[in-house]
Amino acid sequence: MVNRRVLLHEISPIRKSWKICVKIIRFWSIHRDYNLPAVGRISMILMDENGNQIVGFLRKALISNFEQIFEEGSLVLISNFEVVDNTDSNNIVNHRYKLAFSRTTRMKVIDKIGDSLYGFRFSHFQDFLSLKTDLKLTFDLVGRMIYYHSDDDVYGGKERKKLYLDLQDLAGNRVSRLLFGGFADELSAYLGCHGDGVEGPCIVLVIRFAKVVFCGGIPYFTNCSLATNMLINPDLPEVSYFTGIYDENDNDSDSNSDACSDVLDF
Repeated sequence: MVNRRVLLHEISPIRKSWKICVKIIRFWSIHRDYNLPAVGRISMILMDENGNQIVGFLRKALISNFEQIFEEGSLVLISNFEVVDNTDSNNIVNHRYKLAFSRTTRMKVIDKIGDSLYGFRFSHFQDFLSLKTDLKLTFDLVGRMIYYHSDDDVYGGKERKKLYLDLQDLAGNRVSRLLFGGFADELSAYLGCHGDGVEGPCIVLVIRFAKVVFCGGIPYFTNCSLATNMLINPDLPEVSYFTGIYDENDNDSDSNSDACSDVLDF
């Protein structure tokens, strides 16, 4: 028998008859062989009404049962699932368990949501640079792109684009990242159509589910498996505020230092 709906922090492996109401805030497919189109596993990040998050997954044998239901931005009811220990070395979210779909799992789409889709967990740049960010978990970043350089290299016998970029927050803190493949292609295509943000309107990037890596003792942010994604100048309240402050700074250089002292507080 399925009991009342619970929040994500309440679930545990003691039973399977849980029922939760969550938003699918991230969803991706994993291919066992990158040269073949067949999907070997589907993973997702689910968020409840209190902002708690958990990783969910289903194995290849169950994909056909659920694949058409999954869509980022959907609000869903899920019941009769398994709860397993989160033993991944790369923890995407801060939850000791993961949600595993089984043959008895039931899922129903309730509605699609709008601006509350993302469930951002922004890390301040200063926390990132001073290593106050939890290195075991992913985090989100928002900043103005102030530098980029593209290059090409060869990986696995195939050419891929490599893009270096720096982001800056409103306090002038600066963090760096190296982008590969799809991220680099996506950003390069955007820059080709809209400019580099130096002469025209600023380009603000939101990086979701990033991780910290070190090079020469310096922290950089990079992607975490396939969970990471990038939003370029998205039409979101957090980004509109950020862009508005920068536009004011660009239009009035005399007030630049005062405006930059406003740090985003999410």
